[in-house]
Amino acid sequence: MIYVCVPVHNEANTVGLVLWKVRQVFTAFQREYQIIACDDASTDASAEVLASYARVLPLTVIKHRSRLGYARSLEELLRLALQRTDRPKRDCAITLHADFVHAPETMEEMVKRLESGADLVVAEQYREQGRRSWPERWARQWAPRLLRVGGGVKDSISGFTALRLIVLRQAGAWRSRGLISAARKGSATLLVLALLTAAQALLAQDTICTGKIVSAHPASVVPFLVGERLSFGARYGIFSVGSAAMEVMGIDTVHGVETVHIRFRITGGALWYHLDQTIESWVGRYDFHSRRYSSIQDERGHHRENRYEIYPDSGYYREVGRDTTFATVLEPLDDAAFLYWIRTVPLEVGKKYEYARYFRPDRNPVIIEVLGRERVSVAGKKWQAIVVRPKIPQGRGIFAEKVAKRANKVDASLLAHPPLPSDRSFNAFIDGLPSILAAQDLRYVVDRIAAAAGRRAVLAMLGGHVIKVGLGPLLIALMRKRAITAIAMNGSAAIHDFELAAYGGTSEDVAAGLGDGTFGMAEETGREMNAALARGAKSEQGAGEALAEYLRARKDLPGRDVSVLLASAELGVPVTVHAAIGAEITHQHPTADGGAIGITSHRDFKRLAGVVPELDDGGVVLNLGSAVVMPEVFLKALTIARNLNSGKPTNFTACDCDMQRHYRPRVNVVERPTLAGGRGIQLTGHHEILFPMIAWAVLSRLENRQL
Repeated sequence: MIYVCVPVHNEANTVGLVLWKVRQVFTAFQREYQIIACDDASTDASAEVLASYARVLPLTVIKHRSRLGYARSLEELLRLALQRTDRPKRDCAITLHADFVHAPETMEEMVKRLESGADLVVAEQYREQGRRSWPERWARQWAPRLLRVGGGVKDSISGFTALRLIVLRQAGAWRSRGLISAARKGSATLLVLALLTAAQALLAQDTICTGKIVSAHPASVVPFLVGERLSFGARYGIFSVGSAAMEVMGIDTVHGVETVHIRFRITGGALWYHLDQTIESWVGRYDFHSRRYSSIQDERGHHRENRYEIYPDSGYYREVGRDTTFATVLEPLDDAAFLYWIRTVPLEVGKKYEYARYFRPDRNPVIIEVLGRERVSVAGKKWQAIVVRPKIPQGRGIFAEKVAKRANKVDASLLAHPPLPSDRSFNAFIDGLPSILAAQDLRYVVDRIAAAAGRRAVLAMLGGHVIKVGLGPLLIALMRKRAITAIAMNGSAAIHDFELAAYGGTSEDVAAGLGDGTFGMAEETGREMNAALARGAKSEQGAGEALAEYLRARKDLPGRDVSVLLASAELGVPVTVHAAIGAEITHQHPTADGGAIGITSHRDFKRLAGVVPELDDGGVVLNLGSAVVMPEVFLKALTIARNLNSGKPTNFTACDCDMQRHYRPRVNVVERPTLAGGRGIQLTGHHEILFPMIAWAVLSRLENRQL
């Protein structure tokens, strides 16, 4: 995603043209983009111009009641882009003036430079137009000299920049910490700060910033030099009981990334107790993310070794010797890496800090207590030092915390309940689940659906596997109770449902049919479904309605009672089918008509967009087993709904249920749609087990409500 950030103040004459030019650039240079504009208390018609363009462009407008200035506006835009992104290493922000000082067509080349590996791209001015006052001339002449950022960047106050959002995320509190702290994060961050600080002096620019582009790779964010060694001693009274050493070993390449190799070793003991532990870490030189971690420990005669490979860009880690992978956090650190990273963080005495950056999510947060200050002797000199106590409440090893001292997340009140002789209903089973993690989420989704039944929309989006494993009757039961008020299917779900209704069976052996070319070639399915869509195209029906009407007119229906298509038509529940050309077996047949498939599916897309507004304030959307098609369709339908309904629907529950977690359901259903309000949940499990639990629980809740 490309976030184009445009601060606006009294630029009604030009801002519309700039925004439209941005659209033209990304229409020709096809990239996903969003425009974020900040109207800084304009007194002309800028607000009206922005409002009109917001109806036709992917544009978000922030409004200030009083003028805060260019720098504050730009800072707010960049922070919003950082909040919205879920992939800061891939996504970028472009800062653009609204008065045509910058040429929008240059953005194509800027993005290409980022895609080629740069982290920051600056478009420098090469031609001036008009006259300037002497303060502006002075700022233009001296600001680049005072705000040097390196990396070949000469025009540090250009204002026309493109940067990966990871640059801002790495900088942490990049505005409040000032220029000196930011300089340690590399030239890219410093340039952003220069942009913000210098912008207050440059209230207007009349230069043309196009053409010459400079790429700046960040300096290392690991500020510790190879060969640095810190030694420590532990004493009990007059006795030495141990020693430790931290050392920067060198620069290595791990998983194709340049890393800094760190080692921490602690040895010691007394009487019968002995400990010898070496932990090593390989952290990315330019992002300070752990890539590899090793721990070798000998304690009381017991030997233990653990080695981990960590992949921050892919979001998982793997323990060496095991095939299973596990999800990791966005910016992972291990034990040794934490010891170095915390040295780069400003800390205040008496405060406690929590960081959810440990690479094993179940052991977060890492707690840092700042106990005080001490003067320590190192190499014959006295140094001011901060004394900290690091703890991993759920962890082991050098940061482990005693159970009695930690704040526990689980107590007896949250545990599961065994069945009681007096109540063995399904409601009792659901309420007896532990109030922890997925069980708690499951109960929440059940309660939201039950609360919405008959009052708010409940949209069920179906993948083919959901119908194939026999869940149609449960969907129908929920429709009868108004606990599902709309059905949206991908093409596979429609095929399985149609075959069950018309022929009493579905699902074939794909591997066997693929070998001899018979997979998907059942003549009846292709002929009848394509005929239904052809009729629907002529009678201006959507695909769902056309298939349901065809089935209702069919004399022989061995699976009438289990068909979701038929039940939707009989109960007046909107049903839509969303085809992906070439993805369904019916498209293999000579009777397939691309025009009919396309127009009926497009009508259903518009029909779905008309249903989505009813989710507002308490509705529920369920994505059941669709990894790609339905999440993409839902995102576009939601965009249309909010475009036409002043930003609604909001405050609804979005739940993805699937056998495994996928990117598009998480982002397009669970996360992005609920940013404006509501809650997103992912429940993972086999459809034939997970959804019956949800359906039975909802029906039981509704039965009790009636009583």
